[in-house]
Amino acid sequence: MFIAAQFSGHKEIIFPEIFAIITGCCVAKRSPWNTAKYQIILLTTMSGTAGVLAVKYLALAIYWKILICLLFSEMLLVIFRTNFIPIIPAAIFPIFMNVHSFVYPTAVLILTSLIIFVQELLVKNKYRHQDKYFPKKINRTNDFKRYIKLFCLFGIISIAPMASGLIFLLSPPAVVTFVEIANPMSMNRHRPAKIWEVMFISSLIGAIFRFIFNIWLPLPLIVSALLACIVYFIYCRRENILYPPASGALIMPLILKPAGVLWYPLEVAIGLAVLIPVAIYLFNPPKPANNKI
Repeated sequence: MFIAAQFSGHKEIIFPEIFAIITGCCVAKRSPWNTAKYQIILLTTMSGTAGVLAVKYLALAIYWKILICLLFSEMLLVIFRTNFIPIIPAAIFPIFMNVHSFVYPTAVLILTSLIIFVQELLVKNKYRHQDKYFPKKINRTNDFKRYIKLFCLFGIISIAPMASGLIFLLSPPAVVTFVEIANPMSMNRHRPAKIWEVMFISSLIGAIFRFIFNIWLPLPLIVSALLACIVYFIYCRRENILYPPASGALIMPLILKPAGVLWYPLEVAIGLAVLIPVAIYLFNPPKPANNKI
């Protein structure tokens, strides 16, 4: 991905959530998502295309573009009966980065197809478990209600950051973390401090390696990317945690403008310090029925 972007001159090829999808589909022993393989390719490409269309053709403020694409990707999740939430950052990423080119969704299509191909090879050679898709486990009614509530809350929370220009307080990896923690069935709700830590540390690793090896020295971006990924996986192994959105947080500073690189980890930390508690306290699991005799 980074090599292709380097030689083609199209930075739109670098899609941070691709690393998260690789982590979930190829690195983790089991997929964290209940989804079909075709949905990974189709829905991510559809969401990425929607984001580019919003940038190119919607004469609206960034706030409204993000909300429209957020709602679009949420409705895809409901309609296709899946919890493959990486399609949400796929939709809003072009808006944050002002991506006009259809190179972006084309790259998303190619990269997700390659990921599924590699996943199949790993399964065939018994290096990985065969994931199964259980659509009946997805309750469309409950998901629809939760996504509408998420949409409304995000619309309120994002007013101040968008109005002040501090949009990366709500960067795509932070938004997908908000969506996941808001799911009452998510196991990550039980370790909010750890999720905040791994997101912050991952973004810090990406920022430090981008600054030292690409901005300060400067070396090709691929050097920063490779070193950052190595250190990231060492950290994940030491902490015994593999959280796919953190992979996106790692990649984001590698593609930001130089002036925003060192600020990004702080923005992630502040944004998630708000989003995670909101997701936990306003999206409680349903209470068991109290059957009185």
